[in-house]
Amino acid sequence: MKAKLAIVLGVLGATVLLVVLMTVSPNQTPVPAQQPVGPKPQEPVPAATPGKTQASAAEPATAVPAPFARAEDLAAIEERIESSVDRLPALERMKLWMSYPSPKMSDEDYEKARGLFLRFLGNFARIETARFHVETCEVTSDGKTLSYSEDIVWSSSKWSLPKYRVETSYGDGKTREVLTICDGKNASHWREGQMIHKGPIRLWRGWPSNYFYGSEMAMLRERRPYFLNVYTDCEIDDGTAGCSRVWRQGGREARFDTDTGLLTEYRFDSGGTSTNTYQRVDGLWFPLETIRALPGDPEENQEAGTTREVFSQVVLNEPVDEALFDVNNPG
Repeated sequence: MKAKLAIVLGVLGATVLLVVLMTVSPNQTPVPAQQPVGPKPQEPVPAATPGKTQASAAEPATAVPAPFARAEDLAAIEERIESSVDRLPALERMKLWMSYPSPKMSDEDYEKARGLFLRFLGNFARIETARFHVETCEVTSDGKTLSYSEDIVWSSSKWSLPKYRVETSYGDGKTREVLTICDGKNASHWREGQMIHKGPIRLWRGWPSNYFYGSEMAMLRERRPYFLNVYTDCEIDDGTAGCSRVWRQGGREARFDTDTGLLTEYRFDSGGTSTNTYQRVDGLWFPLETIRALPGDPEENQEAGTTREVFSQVVLNEPVDEALFDVNNPG
């Protein structure tokens, strides 16, 4: 009898321990801590209105200043991101955990920094489909120039990689020379109507989803987003500086506009910078122009250069013909 009783108590204890461990799992994403009280926050950006197809002209940041988002606002944003993008695969999470340093900010600064990125990425979580044109010009220090344009159709998916179709034109921009199609699982590459490669997609991040910060949104599903671990400090604007910032002493820095919450400037460890402006399209923010200036690195035989991307013909959240993502048919 005593042996049976010991077995029953042992099973009961193991069950209780398992429940406790599941409850306090470090992968859970808690509701962000209450931010300091500041001016009245900006009202949430409304979702795109169905039926509109014309992109509005670029608008300056003229919204009511909102340096601090209320805790409940951040919780709603987090829920929206959670419903729009899946967590990273376990193997990818393990790789990031091993490659990124441990958090260096205080717990308070970490929550503030996480809140800044939540507010910024919450806008892109509203974008389900997009059509747009990108003009890119790359200039190196020796005067070489590479100009090309891309016509992109993109569709998000929580349970797979995004679908996209990218038609790239070089030179005069009249001849479409390269076509890339991704159906969320496989991708095919075409040149002058001939398939040159086809295979499965294994990366959860990369072009053209970088325009939508897909990898950062996926990492925000973690309690401690890995990309925040490279920073040491966070400063929230009290309404006087015009921007809040997250930085690492002597290196990387991200600046967010106080009025809109948008990421306007990024400074790299190498000394390079990336500046961003945005346009309003059916109530949502979308990139208007991105300029990246990177210094050279003699040790890696890299030349200094500047890349300028200009976005136009933007249409958001309109129905997309799934046939466009047929990897076996260039159309």
